[in-house]
Amino acid sequence: MMIFRFFLLLFLALFILSCPKESQKISQNEKKSILLDLDEEYTNLYEKIKKSVVHLDVIGKDKNRVLEPISIGSGIVWDKEGHIITNNHVIEDMAQIDVKFSKEKKLKANLVGVSIDHDLAVLKVSGGNDFGFYPIKRIESVKNLKIGQQAFAMGSPHNFQGSFTKGIVSGLKRKILGNNKVSLRNLIQTDASINPGNSGGPLVNSKGEMMGISTIQISTGLGLAIPIDTINKVVNEIIKNGEYRRGKIGIGVNDSLNSFLLKEGQKGAVIFFVRKDSPADRLGLKPVVPVNNSVYIVKDILIEAHGQKINSGDDLISILDNFKPGDRIFIKVLRDDKVLKKEVVLD
Repeated sequence: MMIFRFFLLLFLALFILSCPKESQKISQNEKKSILLDLDEEYTNLYEKIKKSVVHLDVIGKDKNRVLEPISIGSGIVWDKEGHIITNNHVIEDMAQIDVKFSKEKKLKANLVGVSIDHDLAVLKVSGGNDFGFYPIKRIESVKNLKIGQQAFAMGSPHNFQGSFTKGIVSGLKRKILGNNKVSLRNLIQTDASINPGNSGGPLVNSKGEMMGISTIQISTGLGLAIPIDTINKVVNEIIKNGEYRRGKIGIGVNDSLNSFLLKEGQKGAVIFFVRKDSPADRLGLKPVVPVNNSVYIVKDILIEAHGQKINSGDDLISILDNFKPGDRIFIKVLRDDKVLKKEVVLD
């Protein structure tokens, strides 16, 4: 009901402002009332989420191992146990992290674990019982998210804690290459202002429910956020086990050389190396044979995994991200122009 009222008020406000004077039937007092109601919706939304968003001061060590500030960022209260989530790139090279809450309360945080491939990190603070932790509410999935929906970002851009900006969902299923040379996929695009320092803060809908975590500003009016689906999967695993583990086959692909190693018109990911005692090794998969530093003899080409086409190592990682160690999947390998189908028990 709240979201319906929100959009109704927004529509009426825009309609009134765009109408010529002769066609306006609503009094000035009524127009002011609608705009004030809209203002109230925004301020109520801000009040609803502000206790769930924190400021991060990241302290590192210089070359003389002296502590010094190295970055700032934002974080999100995940649960009542004191877990805080943020981006991995915010806390890289940390020696100490100070978490500042909306009431100016500052607590030290310990690192629980990270997933570099997903640019996510989990921290934990203690000592918050005197004022309590307020976990952010969140949607279950972005699968029903629509382009054009309202989007609000909150965080500490340029060290201004508690900043709140408004925009819309501008795009879905975006992909960029992350810091670990692994693609971040299914990102939410928004024109809500995201600047340095916003990283790790929430992107929420009109109900104040978290849709994603602000990650990067590509340019003015173009920011990207990691979707809640990825966050739920990775964060819960880190909290439970201290790390995120995806299933592995035990092969390596050199994406920069892959296209040069394939024949013209050929598709797939050339197996560049096979890890000893891995599932790939046990299946007898064969890596390239180096002739010299620039010439290789291609043996096996991975062309499919779990029914999905493979054209790079990045494609394989994206597929394996949906599986755990011990899961079974089928792969197809091209060897001497013959397709071999094999079942793999993932490490």
